[in-house]
Amino acid sequence: MVDGGIFNPVPYEQLLDLADVVIGVDVVGAPEGDGLHPPNRIDSIFGASQLTMQASIALKLKLNPPQIFLRPSVNRFRVLDFPKAREILQESEAVKDELKRAIEAIETVA
Repeated sequence: MVDGGIFNPVPYEQLLDLADVVIGVDVVGAPEGDGLHPPNRIDSIFGASQLTMQASIALKLKLNPPQIFLRPSVNRFRVLDFPKAREILQESEAVKDELKRAIEAIETVA
């Protein structure tokens, strides 16, 4: 499962009863700014949608979290930054180690 849009941005819960280990990956990001300059209209709308999705994700994590939840550093990228895929993957490289450690921890318990 990849993307549930604004309504369900990380749709992992449908898999909780079907898999031994469910991994949720939040690529929504969060609004960024310098605190000195107001965002333009597009950035305001995009930031508001990010905050809405993050509130939804926070509630889901509180009620029924997956076994592993990852949040790569993608704040500076926007929803239509497909041409920057290589840069996004490079920025997210550190999450691979986090994932490996989480899987190893689950294997140790099992």
